[in-house]
Amino acid sequence: MNPIDRVSRASVAFASIVAVSLMLAGCGEPEPEPVYEVPAGASSAETSPGEPTPPPPYQESSGLPGPPPGPPPVQ
Repeated sequence: MNPIDRVSRASVAFASIVAVSLMLAGCGEPEPEPVYEVPAGASSAETSPGEPTPPPPYQESSGLPGPPPGPPPVQ
């Protein structure tokens, strides 16, 4: 038998085993849905994500390092 034929036959056998393994791995019972526990006394805002918060408005940068010009913010 030619060495190339042996390599080719081994490659086909390996590919077949992998294909059958992947098919069998997909069979069976599906994973159960995860159960999320809600702490007692939690508000609806804490239990549901609600509407996604929009990103802050885009502000064009001046390209200069440091804080923006003007008076410092009051703290």
